[in-house]
This record gives sequence, structure tokens and C-alpha cells, in this order.
Amino acid sequence: MISFLAFTVHAPLASWGDLAVGEQRGSWDMPSRSAIIGMVGAALGIDRDAHEQQQELASAFGVGVRVDVAGNSTQDFHTTQSLSRLHVRRSGTRTRAAMMAHPDRGTMLSRRAYRTDALYTLMLWEERQSSWTLSDVQCALLTPVFALYAGRKANVLALPLRPELIDADSLAAAFLLRHPVPTSVLEALPRLRPRAGWGRRVAYDGHLSIPSGMPSGSHRTVRRDQPSDRRTWLFDERTVEFNELPEVVPS
Repeated sequence: MISFLAFTVHAPLASWGDLAVGEQRGSWDMPSRSAIIGMVGAALGIDRDAHEQQQELASAFGVGVRVDVAGNSTQDFHTTQSLSRLHVRRSGTRTRAAMMAHPDRGTMLSRRAYRTDALYTLMLWEERQSSWTLSDVQCALLTPVFALYAGRKANVLALPLRPELIDADSLAAAFLLRHPVPTSVLEALPRLRPRAGWGRRVAYDGHLSIPSGMPSGSHRTVRRDQPSDRRTWLFDERTVEFNELPEVVPS
């Protein structure tokens, strides 16, 4: 049996990163690995400048995502005044107030993408021995040190995470044991249930070190969402496998 930690993420607005080109700030349709590990790190109280701890955390856990409700895509248009990175480095400006007082500030434009009313089940498992166990992460998600959010600070969570330890023979079996939301929540918020039924699309680390339990027919892609250096916002490429969760995992 393999130990997993499952938890739920639901937010009115969520943004899961993408390659940022020019004024465009895109969003994938499900949480990236960097977002999941970042949420865990925030819950544990690991500062972004704690490089060694961040590096250890980035490789400590495997991640899987089930898209229970895909939500919809939307955009907003941002304008903000700031200094260019070159000016920031040259002037040593560190605060927003100092930037706004600088005579060389300029206006920056961007279009930012979001997912609306999406709901996901996230699954973690231990890839190697580290300073934190799944039980440590479960306790941290129940009482996080730093505020948790869905990709951006303005994207507040709309449901409790409900972190739960699950023992199962495979990743698919663990997902099947975790319902998207409790019956009590659906009774209070019936609109959470999608008309077409709960989604069964899953994404997980390629080259799994544990049994997947998934049917044949998966496909792979490469995403740049493996945290490399939180201090400078550098990310490495990662192979991601996509599949449809089976109705029943074969025994």
C-alpha cells in the first residue's frame, strides 16, 4: 500500500501560471506543480528565500491533479505604474512607495487569464525521504503559517482544503477513494455539482515511481513548472502525463 495525501482546491478565481510573454499572463486549466509545491511550502512556513528548504521541498513529493470542475476561462486588463527591472537594480529601490516616488516610473500593461469556479482534487505522495512527512503537510494545510491562495494573492480559496491521508495500491485507486466534496457541502451549495457530472481528467508526474492504475491511452506533454529557484522565479521543464480516471481500478 502507498500513502497519499489528498486535498481540495476551489476558488471563484484561480490562475495557474503559463509562460509569460510580453503583456500576456496566461493560465493553465489546472494547478501547476510549482503552484502545488508553493502552496505546501506556504502552509509549512518556508520562506521563498530559504533556498535549501525550497530545493528539498521541490523534489520531496510527487503530485497528481484531478479536474473535478474545469470552470471557465476569463481575462482582465491591468495597468500599473512601476520601474523597469533595470531601474530597480540600478537604484536599489525595494518598496512600492519608493518606486512611485521615482521620476522614471512608467506604465505597464498586461492581460491576465483566470479560471472561474474550478474545483480540483490534489494528490501528494512521498518521492524521497525529506524533512517533512505527509502527516506534517496535512497538519500544515489545516493550520497554515502563511495565507494560501489559488495562484495569485487576490484569488482566495472558497472551500476548506480537507487534507486527508489515504492508503491505496495506486494513484488511480487513491483518486477513486476521494470524493470531490462532502454531501453536506453539496446540500448547502448545490451549484457546485456540475450538470455534466464530476470530471475524471487527471494529470500527474511523468515517469511515475508508483503504480498509476490508469488505463492505456495516456498522452504526455512538457511543462516548465518544476521549481528551480524561488528567489529568481526560475523553473525547469517537467514531463506531465494526462489520462481519464477509470470507473474501477482492476484488482
